[in-house]
Amino acid sequence: MGKQLENKTALITGGGSGIGKSIAKRFVEEGASVMIMGRTESKLKNTVNNILSSKNATYFVGDVSNAYDTDKSVEFMIKEYGKVDIIVQNAAIMPLKNLESITSEEWKEVIDINLTGNFNIIKSYLPFLKNNVKNKKIIFISSIAGPTVGVPGLSHYSASKGGLNGFMRTTALELAKYHINCNCILPGNIMSEEGERSDYEISEEIKSIPMGRIGLPRDVASIALFLASDESNFITGQEFIVDGGQSILPDFRLI
Repeated sequence: MGKQLENKTALITGGGSGIGKSIAKRFVEEGASVMIMGRTESKLKNTVNNILSSKNATYFVGDVSNAYDTDKSVEFMIKEYGKVDIIVQNAAIMPLKNLESITSEEWKEVIDINLTGNFNIIKSYLPFLKNNVKNKKIIFISSIAGPTVGVPGLSHYSASKGGLNGFMRTTALELAKYHINCNCILPGNIMSEEGERSDYEISEEIKSIPMGRIGLPRDVASIALFLASDESNFITGQEFIVDGGQSILPDFRLI
């Protein structure tokens, strides 16, 4: 069986750690040439050198909330690989703060990165997605918080992710004529990095997950691979929940 992404190129934002890093690793294993993008060069460099360990991986330091950076990232990717086939928009921040304590600056930062950043990437890369062969893929990493459930302390994050799913559905309709598939992945509790939660926190979170464990980045990477591959060519505008059944519990809680 051949590699599912052979001869494909992929941009993965927020690719220096957590879910983005796991998706990048899986894509490289499946034959893709990958460029990861993020704001912290040390994380990006470490991921390319120590995790991806491939001549087919590179990185670009930039902020998705800055349209100048997203435009420059296109120039760099085209120079490196000549085309773009797949975009995974994973870059996001998730500060925990009650509504009454959130400042307008904090609200704006979350919306700028988590929502406007997706718009900036689409605007920058769309000409190159349109001008290539059929079935290009755009994958948005959303969340069950916002589109599916409400979570105290995450009003700004939930608003950004709810907006992202609406943005995905509209882009799916507008870009279908170019044979560009747009879909969302909605993770629940995911153990993005080793040691980020205490044993007590993990045990408490597991109580609200019917499958009996915390999600892992590779759980999200597996559905991302499917959506990036030719197996999903007739799927667009859809939401894929990856939460071990968490969001269907009557006593749901994310944190």
